[in-house]
Amino acid sequence: MPLVYNNRKNRKTNLGDNPKASKKQKKILEDEISSESDFEDDVVRTKESAINEDMFESVEEKTKIAEKNLLNKFGLIEENKEIEVSSTNINVAVKTGSRYKHLADSLKIITEKVFTYRGHRFSPTSVAPSPDGKYLFSCGKDNSVIKYDIINKKKVSTLNKKLTPKFHKHGVNCLAVDPNGKYLATGGAEGIVKLWNLETMEFVSNLAGHRSGITSLAFRLGVDGQLYSASEDRSIRYWDTNQMGFVDIMYGHTSIVGKIDVLHKPRLLSCGTQDQSVRIFKIGEESQLVYTPHVEATSVDTVCYLDSTTFASGAIDGSISIWSSMKKKPICIQKFAHKNGKDNKDCQNWITSLAAIPYSDLMVSGGNNGVINFWKIANDNKKIILITSYSVDGFINDLKFSSNGDFLFCAVGKDHRFGRWSTISEAKNHILVIPLSFGDTNDIENEVE
Repeated sequence: MPLVYNNRKNRKTNLGDNPKASKKQKKILEDEISSESDFEDDVVRTKESAINEDMFESVEEKTKIAEKNLLNKFGLIEENKEIEVSSTNINVAVKTGSRYKHLADSLKIITEKVFTYRGHRFSPTSVAPSPDGKYLFSCGKDNSVIKYDIINKKKVSTLNKKLTPKFHKHGVNCLAVDPNGKYLATGGAEGIVKLWNLETMEFVSNLAGHRSGITSLAFRLGVDGQLYSASEDRSIRYWDTNQMGFVDIMYGHTSIVGKIDVLHKPRLLSCGTQDQSVRIFKIGEESQLVYTPHVEATSVDTVCYLDSTTFASGAIDGSISIWSSMKKKPICIQKFAHKNGKDNKDCQNWITSLAAIPYSDLMVSGGNNGVINFWKIANDNKKIILITSYSVDGFINDLKFSSNGDFLFCAVGKDHRFGRWSTISEAKNHILVIPLSFGDTNDIENEVE
């Protein structure tokens, strides 16, 4: 019998036993997917998706300037050239899920310019750069948030319980930066999301409602004021930072929600750690899609979008899965994605973090073995190719690219961001900054060889 998941009611409904199921329940059933087989009605769902996207035309109009700025950053249009954004590559990418920028083949790590910040006493848990590329923010298990000057490579300011009266009382677990540069959002162990002025670091507002610690935060791209928070209470909340208020709550996960991600579309990606599921919540539609990885993945701890219809998940068994939102099964499963040390043997090293430059073919993964792998996503998404790696001692607790792709920021700690099941004594708690360039393809190929 099919199971229906409703966002507002944290329960499963067996429609097979209910001949009087409402039209709304049947619609939710149509939206629900499991992991048994591939879609048999892809065409029907594609048509339904097209209808739904028409509802968001006004949102796309509002994001016109943001889309043009993103194109400028990647050099796809001249800065002052007048264009119609509705016909640009990024608009096509957002609507169809296709990629418009191929970066992986020309990637080069500028190793001689790699540097670190040492500000946290205990393990850093999250990092986030400002949209203008000037500043970096990090939080750690020492219950502090630090703001860094990327250009001058120095610490600017610190928030903590002693210095900041309205700071988190029981620890800060995660943070996110508003794409418009207004706010820094921090998630506390007490279940409160706090907003801070990005420039002055002054307290702005509390967003309360979760019953347990915040685990992940994400702002929607291209839309002003949409913030999402995930929690140990197994729920995800949607906040309006313009009105400083609660909008909606999303249920479905039966374990801690480990990570969330969102791009331009109103489709929130999440993973439920030990419930072994990855979900896409359709914002405003009260429905969700459910994806279940292979049985060996006993805990799915991290996810990230590659483009609007393709995403990746990382599991405790060391596997990385590539998914299409229209398929119940992974398109690709890379087992033993993080090999074991110098002997390069297969080993179930925990995938602790994932990140990607949106709408490109470049993805990175971090593990509990201190390895950061750079991957190329094949055009058909059926395989991922290891380009190069960078290694340090410690857990790679978080990864973020700068808005223009010039830097990769890494939160590296002695232990995992969720606990202290394992500790790497030789590791140093720090923020690792890796400069990147996208030069001649031949140089990259020679370096990898």
